[in-house]
Formats: sequence, C-alpha cells, structure tokens
Amino acid sequence: MSPKAVVAAIGKDRKEWDESIDKELGSMKEKGAFEKINARQLSNLKEKAWKKQQQVIILPSQVVFTLKDQGKNMKTRLVACGNFEGETPNQTKTNELDQTMFKTLVAWSASRKGSTIGSVDITTAFLNATLPPNRIVVLRAPWALTQTGHLGREEFLLLKRAVYGLRDSPKLWGDYRNEALSKVTLTIAGRPCRLEHSEYHHSLWVVLDAKATKETGTSTEYGDWLDSEGNLMLVPSKFRSRDILGLVGIYVDDMVTGGPQNVIEDVHKAIQKVWKTSDSEILTPTHSLKFCGIDVKDTGTSIILYLTEYTQELVKRNKDLCKSKRSTTAEPETFSKKKQPPRAPTPQELAKFQRVLGEVLWISTKTRPDISYAVSLAASSATRDALETTQRLEWLVSYLANRPDLGLEFHRSSRAEVDPNTSCVTVFSDSSFA
Repeated sequence: MSPKAVVAAIGKDRKEWDESIDKELGSMKEKGAFEKINARQLSNLKEKAWKKQQQVIILPSQVVFTLKDQGKNMKTRLVACGNFEGETPNQTKTNELDQTMFKTLVAWSASRKGSTIGSVDITTAFLNATLPPNRIVVLRAPWALTQTGHLGREEFLLLKRAVYGLRDSPKLWGDYRNEALSKVTLTIAGRPCRLEHSEYHHSLWVVLDAKATKETGTSTEYGDWLDSEGNLMLVPSKFRSRDILGLVGIYVDDMVTGGPQNVIEDVHKAIQKVWKTSDSEILTPTHSLKFCGIDVKDTGTSIILYLTEYTQELVKRNKDLCKSKRSTTAEPETFSKKKQPPRAPTPQELAKFQRVLGEVLWISTKTRPDISYAVSLAASSATRDALETTQRLEWLVSYLANRPDLGLEFHRSSRAEVDPNTSCVTVFSDSSFA
C-alpha cells in the first residue's frame, strides 16, 4: 500500500491502519528504540557531538504499509532510509540460514525416528540490539505519520536501537543474537542442555547435553562426517550423535528447530524467555507450517517442501504465457529449428522476461529443481532472442500450471527405526542416465 492511499483511507480501513500504526510505534516505544526531540534539542545534540569530534547522522525515514494474509491483516513498519548514509566501514549483514542448510536440517529431522521440525519468529528482532554509543543517528519524521497526526512535523527521532533500514542493523542484531543464544540453558526431560554454535555453518546451532564434550582424534578419511562410533551424520559435528538432541537454524529472526517434539517445545520455551516471539508452531501430520515462504507438510512417512500457492499465483499473474497445460518443462525439438533470425527484445519485453525469470528462478532454487535447466535456457536467450525466450517461458509456465503441486520430499529413513542415532543417505551414481 502507498502511504498516500493509507492517509486518504476513511471508515473501517482508516481505523485499522491507525491501529496498525499505533501497534508499530507502541512496540518501538516498548523497546526504547528512539527518543523524540525537537529542532532545538537537535541543535544542542550537534554542538555536543562536535565538541567530542563525533558525527550526527540525519536521515529521512519512511513507513512501509503491507497487506498480509491476502489482505486480512494490516502491517506497518517504520524504517530508516539507510541508503542516504553513504559508505559504512564495517560489515553490514548478519549470517543467515541458506537453502542448502535448511534442507539439510529437514533431511536430518526426517531421518531420525520421532523427530519433526518447528518454527518461531522473534518479534521486532532488530530492536533488541542497541546502537554503539559513538553512533548518533537521527531520523526525520516520515511524511505519512505527520499527516495521520502520529508524529509532529517538527519532531525528530534520536535512535537508540538498531532500527530497520540502517545499514548495520542486521550485523548488530546478529552479533547480539549469537551472544544471547550462547548463554541459553534449558532442561529437556530432566536433562540439562545447552545450545552450541556449529563450527560448520554460521547459522546452525546444536542442542546438546550440557555435559557433552568435543571429541578429538576421531577424524577418518571421511573427515568429520563419522562420529567415533562410526555413525554417519548429515550434519558434521565434533560431538557424538547420541549427545545431539536437536538442531536450530536461524534466518535473521526466523528460527527452525529439528528434533523430537518435546525438544522443540523446550527450545522454543527457552527462546521465549529471552525474546518476545510469535506462537510456537510444530509440524505434524495434521498441522503444516511455513518457513521463509516455503510450505512444509508432514505426510507421516515423509516431510515435503512445496510452493503450490506461490506457483499458482505466478501462473495467474502470467496467464498470457499459459497457452496449454504441458507435461514437460520443454521439448528440445521445438526450439532447435529456427524459422527466422533472432530478434533482440524491446525494453518492455526484456523487463517482462526479467520479472518472470526471477519468479521461476526463485521457485527452482527453493523446491523445484525439475525446472532449473529450463529456467537457465530461457535466461540464456533473454537478451538476444525475444521469440525463443517467449516460447520457452510459455512452455515453462504451462508446465507449472499443470503441476503446481510438486515439491521436495524427504522420506523418513527405515534405518532410523532401528537406531535413532544414525542417519541414512541415498546416493545415485551416474544419475544422468538413471
């Protein structure tokens, strides 16, 4: 939603947007995210900073209005326009869970008897981190909130916390978050436990018995993928498999936990003692969940990752490309016989190609490797041959229209039923000719 549309809203919509704005400002006030100051106070602040040879950074701000859950929920977020700050000397990003490690965590959970996954979202995560004492940032009140009367036109916001939009906010939150997690202690089934930061992936934490110690001298020709007892581990670790009770993956402020349900529940309770979070969700055959935009379903015999709803929306957005339902991503013969010389796309065509390619590429990297090759072929012709690219995208979108329900399936290992401390990996050699 544009700020002008929100400001112009009347009746029920205006009331709900006001409530959403009040909720955002109330949350920031609760966290002590900023202090309201006037022009005179800002002048005094600049003078004091100059005497200490410090810089006062004054930035514009904006309000982001979003309709979520198909327009049912209204969300407001006040952000700093950090792009006006220029170059920042320090690292500005936080480590996050990538798709490979997320899928590894899911595979690990599926391979262990009685295990599943659960998720929880840390509320207004960045606002938990404070700005360094020597970093003085002031925001001008955003136009939209001065029009709604929530802030005065002559008011400024002296920031105290890592507000969304600042270039270094992700890094400040990540450092604070990791330090806090390293101090978390919990009890699982009467067993004292702790969280240990993985040495193998920056976004992964291991739920361990509090007495677990790292093993030495256990590396084999397979490196750290086998523990001292010869058990294969999907997630390499210096700890014995029997001491690893669960795994926690973190994507900025979204946390996914793998392990038995009681382990997930106790981990989430421990996290909720540190931060305010959303309600804990646990994957069961009767309850699906969503993590970082990916739908996760438990069939009882496997865990499936899919993007059916997003795929259907993509097809709907690009219905002009959906000529008929296809059973394959492409037919080589269709594009190998050139009937006319290639024509470079117009700027409008290229913009459309880039948009659609971005959408199908996102799907292919998340849950649909079956379309990866077709996407790469369409991308390779996007700037040189408009007709070929159109034909490839038509075929690809038509295929997705026919099979929007496909996804990645992680079968629960039969070997885990014998020994829950082991994991089973199925390998296809020479899979090109399978």
